[in-house]
Amino acid sequence: MERKIEWNTSRGPVAVTVALVTERIIDENLGITKPVCEIEITASTPAGVFRGRPVRKLQIINGVQVSATIGKLAIRPEHLAMIDTAISEIEATPEWQTHAAKQRQGAADMAKIEAGRETMRRVMGY
Repeated sequence: MERKIEWNTSRGPVAVTVALVTERIIDENLGITKPVCEIEITASTPAGVFRGRPVRKLQIINGVQVSATIGKLAIRPEHLAMIDTAISEIEATPEWQTHAAKQRQGAADMAKIEAGRETMRRVMGY
């Protein structure tokens, strides 16, 4: 699943792609892939390609309000809202919901393990 948000700036067109990646290629020659579930955000500008989630920081640059940045790309509030909508659409997919449930279960299991370790530390006196 992939969503693309496009707009024009004074320096040229900008395209932000929000994609759900379900498998990662480990070795193209051998055809080895690894199943993953990740949200990949890529911003393509005339200045280059930037990857990562928007870093939210409210500031004013050259008289323009900026809500977030992806790399060196400054994002205005209306564009950030479109990016957030695309991210929430991807997070609503069954694949992402399954991944989130596994993450929550893993965190709960780890909490039980840590509680057991803490009990053993108290019992053993260290």
